[in-house]
Amino acid sequence: MNKQQCASEIPAVQRCLRARQDAYDKKMNNLAKGETDFEARCAGREAYLCALPPLSGYENIRDYIACVMHALVIHAADPDDVENYLKGAKVALSVLRQKPKRQRRQQDTPEKSGKNKKKTS
Repeated sequence: MNKQQCASEIPAVQRCLRARQDAYDKKMNNLAKGETDFEARCAGREAYLCALPPLSGYENIRDYIACVMHALVIHAADPDDVENYLKGAKVALSVLRQKPKRQRRQQDTPEKSGKNKKKTS
């Protein structure tokens, strides 16, 4: 992500915005004349949040954070909810920094590292 890039130019944010707009438009087309757009806004908000990237892999987590922060700015998410979403992203990032014990043990064994191998003639 370019530091100068506007949040709405990030592909993941664009997907969330598109999902929001599509859900809003669909609900608005089904409203009776004179009804408010409250239900359409709720549908758009839900669609935006459903389109968030999964919390797996560094790039997805980065995009997830960008989408959540953009949701806060455009009022597509409640500030209290945003706090919880960001806590989830923080946990996901911390998991990425740690290798499972099983994986570490396999990497540390002499067979895997090439040490102590018997030479065959």
